Amino acid sequence: MTVLAAVCIAGVALTLPGPGTDWWAIPLVTVMVAISRLWIVRRYIGGSGILVDWGEAVLIVGLVLLPPAWTVLTAALGTAVAMAWKRFDPVKAWFNVATTIVGVSVAASVMVAIAGSQPDPISWRGALALTAMATISAVVSELACAGAVAFSRGDTYRAVVFDGAGTRTLGLLMNLAIGAMILAVARYAPYLLIVLPPVTWLLIEGFAGRVRTRIERRMWQRLSAATREMSHLDIDAVLRTAIVESAKLFSADVVEVEWKRANGDSVLTRGDAGGKIWQGKPGVYRPEQSAYPVSLMNGSGPSFGELRLCFRSQVRLPEREQLALASLGSALAGTMQNAYVHQQLHDLATQDTMTGLANRACLMAEGNAVLTSGHGTVALLLLDLDHFRQVNDTLGHEAGDELLRVVAGRLRAEAAPGETLARLHGDEFALLMPGQADLRAALAHARARGEALLGALGGGPLVVDGVELSVEATAGFVAAETGGCDMVELLRRADSAMYRAKAGGIQLLEFDAARDTASVDRLALASEMQAALAADDQIVIQLQPSIDLEAGVPLGAEVLVRWRHPRRGLLTPAAFIPDLEHTDLIAPLTRRVFELALGTYRAWLEDGVDAPVAVNLSARSLLDRDLPEEVGRLLAEFDVPPDRLVLEITETAMMSELEVVDEVLTALRELGVRLSLDDFGTGFSSLTSVARVTVDEIKIDRQFVIAMGSSRQAEAVVRMTVGLAQTLGLRAIAEGVETAQQRTELIKLGCHGAQGFFFYPPLDPDEAKTVLAGRGPGHPN
Repeated sequence: MTVLAAVCIAGVALTLPGPGTDWWAIPLVTVMVAISRLWIVRRYIGGSGILVDWGEAVLIVGLVLLPPAWTVLTAALGTAVAMAWKRFDPVKAWFNVATTIVGVSVAASVMVAIAGSQPDPISWRGALALTAMATISAVVSELACAGAVAFSRGDTYRAVVFDGAGTRTLGLLMNLAIGAMILAVARYAPYLLIVLPPVTWLLIEGFAGRVRTRIERRMWQRLSAATREMSHLDIDAVLRTAIVESAKLFSADVVEVEWKRANGDSVLTRGDAGGKIWQGKPGVYRPEQSAYPVSLMNGSGPSFGELRLCFRSQVRLPEREQLALASLGSALAGTMQNAYVHQQLHDLATQDTMTGLANRACLMAEGNAVLTSGHGTVALLLLDLDHFRQVNDTLGHEAGDELLRVVAGRLRAEAAPGETLARLHGDEFALLMPGQADLRAALAHARARGEALLGALGGGPLVVDGVELSVEATAGFVAAETGGCDMVELLRRADSAMYRAKAGGIQLLEFDAARDTASVDRLALASEMQAALAADDQIVIQLQPSIDLEAGVPLGAEVLVRWRHPRRGLLTPAAFIPDLEHTDLIAPLTRRVFELALGTYRAWLEDGVDAPVAVNLSARSLLDRDLPEEVGRLLAEFDVPPDRLVLEITETAMMSELEVVDEVLTALRELGVRLSLDDFGTGFSSLTSVARVTVDEIKIDRQFVIAMGSSRQAEAVVRMTVGLAQTLGLRAIAEGVETAQQRTELIKLGCHGAQGFFFYPPLDPDEAKTVLAGRGPGHPN
């Protein structure tokens, strides 16, 4: 621009005439240009400003009053005065002056070519020349400023040009209108020039308000889109999205998020609009000249970090962009806290709180994922400590817990990458080993790994509570090709091998299908269930009431199916439902449970007892598109109001074949039945489940309730779940309440209801009716 301006000034010097008799027009036009440069609408692109001013209107007047060369000089001088008045950076000030010289010179040359040096604005040729001149001046200024912004911000030239095209076009039209109005008034009604300034002011302010409204609307639309993009439940994904979207929204060179982990460690995450992310400790060298920080706090809570926009050049962030940044920071804080809570839920759902190893749910999920992958084999080792009960009886349960932690430490030291080491329950541990090419290699690998783990436990005494203990263990192992069975069956086979090893006094034993009597029972299960469904007295239900914690009155009852097996006695669902899930018998069994539950409710109602009944739905049932129609038919048959039936669903079941499950749940909701989210927090997507499905109730899993007294994490999950239920207007029911202390803590946390042996065990229908009527001897403690 400096070179082009120098060329134009040379041309002006060669063609500059004397001031003549109209010399008064020179200071007048200079002042008008300065005012037009000060009276502006500012359009920001990430902190860098492009100005929409009224210079073209003044140029139209100036080129009518003055020769072109003098118009160039007055425009340059007026622009310089405005830049000095606004205290612009010298480089930016000279850039604007040089752009004005070039733009006006080119525009004046075009005007002269069309209509001469001083055109008559009333003639069509003069009007065309002045219009062309104003348009060319505006285009040159726009292209030059857009190039400077694109260069300094690192954006594409095309993006910057088109980002302000609408605003600049409206500004040009306004310039033409104002210039024409000034000339018309000066020629035909000079006495009206006195009222021209306020009229012009109204026009300019109206235009400025329209521009500001459009800019702010676009800003908040983009902010809303950025906030939606941040809606992840993984904190790393949240940070990446926040950094990329913030860099795009505010055209920042770098975006930083400095935040604190749960353990108090500070972390600095930096990145740019291109998605390059770096994470490390705070205090690194920051090369950017200016930074705009905003605290990360959700509502009125304490700040746990800071979001910063960093610019390599000196940038002034307008007030509206600062407000948008504050809103983005607040949204990021809320999203990060949701992600953190989800991570806690995930950790509690997948980790054993005592040892820090994976828990049973995690082992089952990872095992099933590998077994359905179709690649290679999977081996499973099950290990049980010998004489562990003697440690508990002799040294106490605290010493027993410490022993489990020490054992877990030794086993963890032996675990190899790619393996999953888990504590299942009590003193039972498992090692999942995927990745071998064939079955023989998998069995050999499992045997070697079993010997290594047993050797680690027997490699020296363990010190617990100041006492040296010699620990021995027994292990069984099994291997299967992927696709050959599910994780339930693989775990059962390893368990069979381990108990055969204990019975035979062997430390390590491989599963032997020929000696597996449980598989014979499983083969007979289907035919026995068919007979049970044909009989009238084998499939029965018990009901466990839930209690309002504040009032102490029953809220309803959960239906628990039982099988009075002729040979094996009274069986709970865990003994037969997992096997039936893989057969066609699960549908008729579900129908029988509904018939018993709704029939029981109808009998209660006739005796004056109106209490909702809750039925558990299996994963297989949620994939049955005919289920809603069947439930509707049964509700009509037993004349039961839909809202007196509660269907309990687990999040694990909801996450399979989402489209079918959503279709079934939507149809059930349309019937009017109520939905309860069971075992909340034990899966991998609790918050996602609540967001996806409209439920009436959340049931807090018993493992968190039981662990509340000894685990701060478990207490935090219970508190968070109760708070989430209150926020969403749902009822929170705690499962597995067994002590008065647990009941007291739940009341303090604001939990609505509870269920467990502290109140009532599972009862027969008549006993449950007495309790629900509030007149039985088993009234809650």
